Amino acid sequence: TGPATVFRDGLRQDGIWSRKDDNAPFTFKNAAGEQILLSPGQPWIHVIPNEMKVTSQ
Repeated sequence: TGPATVFRDGLRQDGIWSRKDDNAPFTFKNAAGEQILLSPGQPWIHVIPNEMKVTSQ
């Protein structure tokens, strides 16, 4: 579990990621606790250290 930034359809959503165990799928939720849906297909996930900042324009 940790912070997440999801980019989809030109929009940025900040939230958290989690999964129940090593074999469970990742889930992403926004600040309101609502699930952030990924685009169908094979999403690209980039894992970065917590101390790195993600910037976008």
